[in-house]
Amino acid sequence: MRLLIAYILLFPFALYAQVPSSINLKPEALVFGSVLDSLTGQGMSFATISFINTQSSSTITGGICDEKGTFSIEKVPIGSYKLLIEYIGYSPKIIPEINVLPNRKESPSNMASLTIDMGIFYLNRSVEELQEVELVEEKAMVVQGIDRKIFNVDQDMTSTGESAIELMQKLPSVQVDVDGNLSLRGSEQVRLYVDGKPSMLNASDLLETLPSSMIESVEMITNPSAKFSPEGMAGIINIVLKKNQDIGLNGNLALTLSHPNNNTFTTILNRRTKKLNLSASYSLMDRYGTRDSESEKHTYFLEDTFNLYQDSRSENSRKSQTYKAGIDYTPNDKSGYSLNAKYSPSDRLNYDTIHYNETSILTMNEYDRLTNSSNYQSNWNIDFNADRDWDSGLHADFNINQSFNTREKNNLFTETILNADSFELLSSNYPSFEQISTYREDSQFQAKLDFEFGQDDNGKWEWGFSARRRSFDQDQYNNGDTLYIDNSALENHFIFEDEVYAAYVNYAKSFGLWSFQAGLRAEEFTSESYLENTDSSYVLDYFKLYPSLYLNYSVDENSSIQVNYSRRVNRPRFNSLNPFPEYSDPFNLRMGNPYLRPEFVNSFEFGYQKFDKGNTISTSIYAKDVHDLQRRFITVDSNSVSTVTYLNFQGSFDIGLEFVWSKKVSKVFNFMLSSNVYFRKTDATNLSTDFDPTVIGMSGNFNFSWQNNGHKIQYSGWGMPGRNVGQGKMLTMFSSDLAYSHPIFSEMGKMTIKVSDLFNTRAFGIESYGSSFDQSFYSKRLSRYLSLTLSYKFGEQSKRRNIRRGNYQGTDAEDMGGGFY
Repeated sequence: MRLLIAYILLFPFALYAQVPSSINLKPEALVFGSVLDSLTGQGMSFATISFINTQSSSTITGGICDEKGTFSIEKVPIGSYKLLIEYIGYSPKIIPEINVLPNRKESPSNMASLTIDMGIFYLNRSVEELQEVELVEEKAMVVQGIDRKIFNVDQDMTSTGESAIELMQKLPSVQVDVDGNLSLRGSEQVRLYVDGKPSMLNASDLLETLPSSMIESVEMITNPSAKFSPEGMAGIINIVLKKNQDIGLNGNLALTLSHPNNNTFTTILNRRTKKLNLSASYSLMDRYGTRDSESEKHTYFLEDTFNLYQDSRSENSRKSQTYKAGIDYTPNDKSGYSLNAKYSPSDRLNYDTIHYNETSILTMNEYDRLTNSSNYQSNWNIDFNADRDWDSGLHADFNINQSFNTREKNNLFTETILNADSFELLSSNYPSFEQISTYREDSQFQAKLDFEFGQDDNGKWEWGFSARRRSFDQDQYNNGDTLYIDNSALENHFIFEDEVYAAYVNYAKSFGLWSFQAGLRAEEFTSESYLENTDSSYVLDYFKLYPSLYLNYSVDENSSIQVNYSRRVNRPRFNSLNPFPEYSDPFNLRMGNPYLRPEFVNSFEFGYQKFDKGNTISTSIYAKDVHDLQRRFITVDSNSVSTVTYLNFQGSFDIGLEFVWSKKVSKVFNFMLSSNVYFRKTDATNLSTDFDPTVIGMSGNFNFSWQNNGHKIQYSGWGMPGRNVGQGKMLTMFSSDLAYSHPIFSEMGKMTIKVSDLFNTRAFGIESYGSSFDQSFYSKRLSRYLSLTLSYKFGEQSKRRNIRRGNYQGTDAEDMGGGFY
């Protein structure tokens, strides 16, 4: 199977071979016409025309007028449509029903060259032009796509000037913990994509280096089809970056200044002609942060209790940059090419102080541990894409992606005794110095070939092939000399490699008010981990099938019911496999498990969506049956050292309810409310330990917005009540932001003033327990900022809809390549 897929992927130029004309599809037509100004009769250059399915409200095809206001759209399937014509500053023209049908006298032999003249359409300029332009340009806060929810976060002022990590916390059913780890619907097993590409960076590294000003929207795909990679038990979060689609030269600038220091600068440039598009962007983030933490741990022995109290303070500064450049070439209506590159360096400095106070019946020790660390990271990504359409209706897309990431980290540890009863401490040489360095290289190559044939109304086929190879190489070494402690036990070299070869097929069809999609994905997975210290390796090789099924019923033109199923897998990540611990705090270690098995899940979802004018309601009931569940597990040894590692539990069963309501109450006020409630029952019978199998979790988000005459005020927030987590309890969390904006520079710019974490309540706390210990931890980051953001648009800015490569429903529903963000 590997050879077959690799062979296919070596022939992207096969996309441009001829397809037999004997393939029979529903007849199509070339449709042409004109769009004119109703007062002046002038042609409306670059007005957009969309043919919309009257049953599903999905855009079937469309086009853009040329400089004279004329349009010519090929391959419009025969049938009845709703026609939408739009142009900025003009009232949209909607024709409820328009027929693309041949003349009854048309000879069947002429059907292949059918052309239809649709005549002239007139657009009326808006009465209150400037106000209407603002209303037309503003997108809904949340849009329900066929297989995903799309959150247009560029409409959220309270995210202005933040990194993506703060933005994510405001999304429904998404949580971010103190270390920047993402979870969706209570599960951390979620895959993070950027522009349709899976990211190899862990969530915290990616989100902390990505400014929110570069993000257009975030797509939440909780039950992906067989066209997607099955990795990620909870689903996929896809971050869509801004990319200007307007004709001509256009650009955006945004500068955020904050107190305390939390500054960002972003610029996006774009030059588009009929066949060529050049784009470039740059972002800079300069951030300062602090974190104050305290913990208390009690370890119980037969004749004594060991108590450990810790207070810590961390100060850090981080600078990150992102350079992006791309070129898109569309020589004709049937083919297109794109080449994009990204380079993102970042460096971070940390200064941490931990104060220890140990007590037992016989001793009391008090000392400080100081850590100076520097972390330099760089990643680059190159992506090439080619696509082709044939007259027969076949569409093909070829993509290759190469990514590379390096990280250098140096830690200097200093311990100083303040007070000691322990002979061991008193007889040691203090202060003591220890230096540990880590160098890591990650790389990924992915190639894929996708095909589409047909339309949903007449049966649509999708099939494709992909191959991916990844490698992770981490070397940790101890710099011992006359000053630093030489501890070779801290040195390790861990290498992990994996390969995935896949093929999939989907079939979709609509009939009346019903539509369905059924798919099957086959994957062969191979991985090998190697630990140089012990010269030991572990190999895993398996072949699995991943089916998916979607069923949709349109109750009426404004509401629908969806039922779907998919089988997914969560493969262990590099950090959860590396068996060597992280030693920044010797009393609280983290280490991986090289024998951790993948977990498999059967995911079910039932959803109801209703769309009225200015009102969107989305409700989902979901259930997940998980086998070989991966979970963190805490143990405490006789020296009171806590170790967090990863184990396979027997499994779990989750059931939950998600609710999202977005409403435009009036011309000046709108809101979005969301909540998620879930119940989890974990089967830990394969582990002889105390573990609470029942978890009930809740989360909620809100966003209120008022605007009038250019003034806009927005208040948003999120919260999670306390909940059980198997070996303990998470404490309640809540945070909210307030922002005000007003247009400047003749409405080409905008000024935004924001207070983040208005009540200074954003904090993290957890209580853990076991048969011989209990522990509590509380942490508070610097989270309240006052910021000023100035943004400015320049060039030939106008509203455009990208008909050929997608529409407002988000990116194409596929496993779209691979790589770093």
